[in-house]
Amino acid sequence: MSRRFTVLLVSLLAIMLAAPVFGNSQGPPWIHNDRIVPEEGCSCHGAGGSPSSEVILSISGVPRVYETGQMYNLSISLTHASYSIGGYMIWDYGSGVLTPGDGSKEVPESGGALSHDAPGNDWMISWSAPSEDIGDVHFSLAGNAVDGSGAPDAGDHWTTLSFTISA
Repeated sequence: MSRRFTVLLVSLLAIMLAAPVFGNSQGPPWIHNDRIVPEEGCSCHGAGGSPSSEVILSISGVPRVYETGQMYNLSISLTHASYSIGGYMIWDYGSGVLTPGDGSKEVPESGGALSHDAPGNDWMISWSAPSEDIGDVHFSLAGNAVDGSGAPDAGDHWTTLSFTISA
């Protein structure tokens, strides 16, 4: 076997093994291109790195006003006309405590953010309000609907949602 063929074969195998990692099926990275994903979205997905109006990202169970120390069950939902799976990341800027439910996990080095642990379209999480009144609590939520190719590409679509719970 020639040296050129060996190098080509090893390179091809390395690319094949790395491709599933880029799809982030077990959750996105906390920071991508120097941007915090729940605030700015995931520019590695979609055409042009811009949010898409094709993705409907919603969260229910959010109180208008929080009671100190109270726990709230929140439901995150992701909808797209063509794709049935995707992922999310939510962050409360460390104001309360987000607790993952099935299909979710804590994001390392994030200060308390949660993301999907496996692709889906509905997730239940819990949020415990701060133990004392700290004023309004701001949240950032990002969601992406994916085409199932296993790689972040132009076929995927994402959007962001931010909201505030009053003290």
